[in-house]
Amino acid sequence: EDRFSNVFEASSGATLVLDLSGERGFGNYASSYVKTLEVIGKRFAMYGNKTLYIFVEINGELECKDETLAAILGNGDIVKIDEGFGNYPRALRYLERLADESDFAPYKEEDMGKYLPDKISYTVSDVYDAFNEWYGKGLKTHIYKAYKTFERVKIEPSKTVNNPYEKLQELVGLSEIKQTVDSILSFAKIQAVRKTMGLDDSSSSRHMVFYGNPGTAKTTVARLLAQILKEEGVLENGHLVEVGRQDLVARYVGWTAKTVREKFEAARGGILFIDEAYSLTDDRNSFGREATNTIVQLMENYRDEVIVILAGYPEPMRKYVGENEGLLSRIAFHLNFPDYNEDELTQILELMLKERQYTMSDEAKARCTQLFREACCVKDFGNGRYVRNLLERTAMNQSQRIATQYKNLEVDKAQVAAIEVEDIPKSVQLISETKTPTIGYIA
Repeated sequence: EDRFSNVFEASSGATLVLDLSGERGFGNYASSYVKTLEVIGKRFAMYGNKTLYIFVEINGELECKDETLAAILGNGDIVKIDEGFGNYPRALRYLERLADESDFAPYKEEDMGKYLPDKISYTVSDVYDAFNEWYGKGLKTHIYKAYKTFERVKIEPSKTVNNPYEKLQELVGLSEIKQTVDSILSFAKIQAVRKTMGLDDSSSSRHMVFYGNPGTAKTTVARLLAQILKEEGVLENGHLVEVGRQDLVARYVGWTAKTVREKFEAARGGILFIDEAYSLTDDRNSFGREATNTIVQLMENYRDEVIVILAGYPEPMRKYVGENEGLLSRIAFHLNFPDYNEDELTQILELMLKERQYTMSDEAKARCTQLFREACCVKDFGNGRYVRNLLERTAMNQSQRIATQYKNLEVDKAQVAAIEVEDIPKSVQLISETKTPTIGYIA
């Protein structure tokens, strides 16, 4: 802490740059990490009006979470500077300009575009990564020409859709959820129009309850919803803060309300996702009830800045919400996430196969559908998680088969990608076999 004090004092009247790309460097000790954030936050509050602070993320891969930033910057104004994006022609022109200014100019490379990743839009960092790759090869082709060339196998990433709304539409099933999102967006757009006309644009409650068993895409939808609402201007930041009982209920008297308030602060401009919220009703102490009461109060206080989503198993969630009138009155949307049927699970499997660049024979796919049919007869079988577990087990079996079958032999791309019926496991452990849903806190 003394080192922090010295650095912040020395930066008074100057500029202090903090690199947030190495958050993992704090280690695995949660207490030391929290302490570090507290110290930075306190110093920021003390010197915020005397020092310009620049928080840096590297190459678009910020490991520091949004709630972490909120904890650090809660006492100051933030001006966010994004790197910006460009299309392929602009990125290529920029890359060629860098090459023209390099030590290898003039160069004879005819296709600079092959060094750019296959994307819809490009950042400056993308172009510099491509330039560094080209320049690195230039050392071999221009300087060390006697070195032998080894061709590398380049694995092309599958194209992804950057638009979160389109990602939501691609999810299997969930028609009710998709319609609700459309309604929320329509309401937000009309309210914006009313504001320009000088009409009342007061916002209504947007808090939600997600009823669904594990693996029904509740968290995925919440994350996409946050991004969609940010793009539409409904939310300022569009981040998701995911918490459970262990993140809200403190061990000492008077700490729970403070802890819950900190989570709401961290979620400002985004969504606070409270998983298995009914576990707060544990009767062994009053801390859980204190957490619920604080949540109800803050849902109203932060209604314009934070959307709260309560999620969990259907029956426990209905009981938890129904028994608390204050909570029930603040919920605008009750969304059901039904279990997937065998056909929907097969569609999810096909999407996962495409994403991971596997192909599957018709016989193998029929075997998977049979497993899905059997799993659907079991309560809490895991839904999408069951499909993911099946595919992971299958991929391991396929790897073992190929390693044995083609030992010391060459194998081509199609053989590595192909999944056969013998790769499909005879059974996959169900979620209900590993975890029994329990109302209350599990130590």
